[in-house]
Amino acid sequence: MKVLGNYVLIEAGTKEDKVGDFNLPEISQEKSQLGVVAGIGSDVKSLTTGDKVVFAKYAEYPVVIEGKGYSVVEERDVLVIL
Repeated sequence: MKVLGNYVLIEAGTKEDKVGDFNLPEISQEKSQLGVVAGIGSDVKSLTTGDKVVFAKYAEYPVVIEGKGYSVVEERDVLVIL
């Protein structure tokens, strides 16, 4: 699989209330905004495969590949690298 441009493929995370030292507000737990970067496009500069990230709510394109849930977001919609 090849991710294009400035897009990032993020493996869907689980609902958590705390990640490391960060407490996540309840509203962010409605739908997980956490995940692990599974692939990056050639124009992505600040992320690498395997990074744990928080991305903007409603900025994703949900996809299912081989039975696993992923989100496709633009690099600018990744808010935090954990």
